[in-house]
Amino acid sequence: MIEMLNSIVAPCSSEVLISAIRACGFDPAEYINSVSDMKNLNPDQATYHFILQGFRENRDFPLGKPMQGISDLLNLPIENKEYQRLLTSGVMVRQFQTAAKSDWDHLIELIKEINSANCIPYIVIGDSHSELYSRFIDDNGRIFVPVNLVCSGATALGLGRKDTRSGFGRRIYEWLENLQRAVNEIPPIFVKFGQVDVEFTSTFRRIRLEKKLFSLPHFADFIGESVASYEKFLTEIRTIGLINICSIFPPTLTDAAWNEGYVNANIAFAETGISPDSISQQVRDLEIPSMRFRTEMHALYNHSLMKMSERLGLNFIDDFSPLVGDHGVVADEFIPGHPGNDHHLGHYYISSVITPLITEHVRQNASIDPVLGAI
Repeated sequence: MIEMLNSIVAPCSSEVLISAIRACGFDPAEYINSVSDMKNLNPDQATYHFILQGFRENRDFPLGKPMQGISDLLNLPIENKEYQRLLTSGVMVRQFQTAAKSDWDHLIELIKEINSANCIPYIVIGDSHSELYSRFIDDNGRIFVPVNLVCSGATALGLGRKDTRSGFGRRIYEWLENLQRAVNEIPPIFVKFGQVDVEFTSTFRRIRLEKKLFSLPHFADFIGESVASYEKFLTEIRTIGLINICSIFPPTLTDAAWNEGYVNANIAFAETGISPDSISQQVRDLEIPSMRFRTEMHALYNHSLMKMSERLGLNFIDDFSPLVGDHGVVADEFIPGHPGNDHHLGHYYISSVITPLITEHVRQNASIDPVLGAI
């Protein structure tokens, strides 16, 4: 493993790289605890795993503060610049995601720091799927830097309501108002909600209403209710800045995962207040459409999002269609090694789709030369 790492990072030594990674805030103990498949690794093995492979994967663990150690990491004498940029991206994404989940208050100051560093900030607001928009893009020497307000488990349905447990709609509105007062120009904003609605809220509603058989007309009614609440929320914030509405991604949960009673514990409890084990049993009793049909359900929701965006005069970003393959489900190239029981796509594997979309829409606020790539 050491020999492989040395060959990748030459002429820099693996010891120097490991020291730089740890200076960024990487803690092997936190990494080991991120998922069950890491439990048998010791701290050195965990560090090697992250540097060789793990930085490409969608693992949830804290990693330092935004920009901590990044300059030193980028200045290491590594000949393979593509690897160096990808590794740095993996570190920065986790740093910023950690900050976004902990506290939003400091993010306004972070935007000022990004501007002061002659970088271009862009704001991403959404459920956990929005984290896939956290990308550091090198655009001919200008760096686009994401500031992600992560609303884990949030629904479009809840944004326009005052009686939700999370209160994310009001929190987002107040944060944007504070941002308006603090900066001269609002960065481009990407808003991504709705996937939790389609995959989970609609399912939990069927359980509550004891509708074991799937009904497309009932689902269409649910889409209308969800998008109407989303539209109500967006009407309040649409004049704040350049807002881009993102489609929802195609589903990645397999039919087998649903047949086994798949439940995201955090979302299930937030939505129902019922234990995940109880919900899982009730999910197994439901008729769940096939993955291909569920992909079409996501397309129906996206069509409603597109029409809503047109009504509000907002940009609509279709990040769904490029990810769907010839068989009518998410293409294999975007989910290599995906276990089928995770409702998230991998950050690294969809770069070819997401990075150009971000670049195109961030450029609407600035005159920037053609993109070189994401770091």
